[in-house]
Amino acid sequence: MAPSIPEPGDVVIRAEYRHGYPVYVLHVSTGPGQFLWRTREEAIASGSRFAHRYGVRLWISQDGVTFAVVEDFRAVDPVPDPKFAPHL
Repeated sequence: MAPSIPEPGDVVIRAEYRHGYPVYVLHVSTGPGQFLWRTREEAIASGSRFAHRYGVRLWISQDGVTFAVVEDFRAVDPVPDPKFAPHL
């Protein structure tokens, strides 16, 4: 079963209100907010580029407690095909 919370190094977008206006804060799961956007679409587009570049997952949270995976850019090891396995 996949974890339902970000792992260290994952990119997280957190929805917040600042001065009465909704904003979206991007940060690495174990760090403070690093970037701020006014729209969810801008935050997801930028967060997706960061997560893709570093090979991690992109998460979003509306309340800072529950998280949903937006995209997963982790490298996956291919399953070896027995037809092409070297014969020893």
